[in-house]
Amino acid sequence: MTMMNEGYKVSEADGGLSATLAELLQGAARHTRYLVKSETGTAAYEFGKAEGPAIVLVHGWSQSHLSWHNQLLNERLASTCRLIALDLRGHGNSPDNAEPAIVPRMHATDIRAVLEQLDVANATLVGWSFGGLAIMDYVDTFGLDRVRNLVFLSSAAGEHPESRNVSIGPALDDAISPMTGLNQTTGTVHPVAIGSNVSATIAFTKACTSDELPAGDLLALSTAAAATPPAVRLATLNRYGPGGGAPDYTKTLLPKLKASCDVLIICGSEDRVVRPEASQRIAELTGGRLLTYAGTGHAPMMEQVDRFYCDLLGLRLVQSQKARAVARATPERKLAASLS
Repeated sequence: MTMMNEGYKVSEADGGLSATLAELLQGAARHTRYLVKSETGTAAYEFGKAEGPAIVLVHGWSQSHLSWHNQLLNERLASTCRLIALDLRGHGNSPDNAEPAIVPRMHATDIRAVLEQLDVANATLVGWSFGGLAIMDYVDTFGLDRVRNLVFLSSAAGEHPESRNVSIGPALDDAISPMTGLNQTTGTVHPVAIGSNVSATIAFTKACTSDELPAGDLLALSTAAAATPPAVRLATLNRYGPGGGAPDYTKTLLPKLKASCDVLIICGSEDRVVRPEASQRIAELTGGRLLTYAGTGHAPMMEQVDRFYCDLLGLRLVQSQKARAVARATPERKLAASLS
């Protein structure tokens, strides 16, 4: 497998950055229509065709909108679709509210605020890794209002910690302590030294792909990830702890998604961060279509840019005007109601 496809044209002048990431970092202003802050303070970036079907991209644990650089500046995708990438609270340009646990309703409310702020009515929600849990939080709270499709990309299955071996791979397990300060044996939390944070974040970013990233990309993505405070990383994991209140979505939400909307699940066969078995579990419970990318790690949108583009556009991105009118006329409906 090679990563040097259309999305990875590396420029030596940019220190080994891929062309898309270099452009996003240095010159995205001419591509971006909006950098908005929703009423919850969540930062969102909008690219592409204003009147096109909306694809909302939600990044993973300790990441940011930069994870989607190959999609945000993909001319073919941007010429067809309206692309919106957000920074979850405490990540990127979104504020941290210093809560000990970022509970499901917080992520649900943040995503909702962005959809309302940008008047998105018919979105394809794409959640990478932990972002998959965030879009589960949204659907569990608001049903399928404003949502057309769900895409789970290398996502955890949303099970409770007693079943954690279904989702958590060895690379994530190794990263938790040095990136959060949590001693997984005793449950105590210790301060994270700057050097340990940086080295652990670089190692974690490396582990996200089966082949090496271009050197500049590794540096840029690791730097952005290292800026996420250890307390925020821990707060996202505390969703299942005291005060977190996260349900076990394998028992509650996911089985209800069958026949309710189009669900696409994508994973890499060589994923060491979230086990491919988690994607298989999501597919079994939702009846969604599972695509396993051979020779690919945790970041298919970086490693298999062209294939991911084709699979994303293979979804039915647009509802009929009548279906859209029905959806907008019932803004408070819950998922259970939509299935009745």
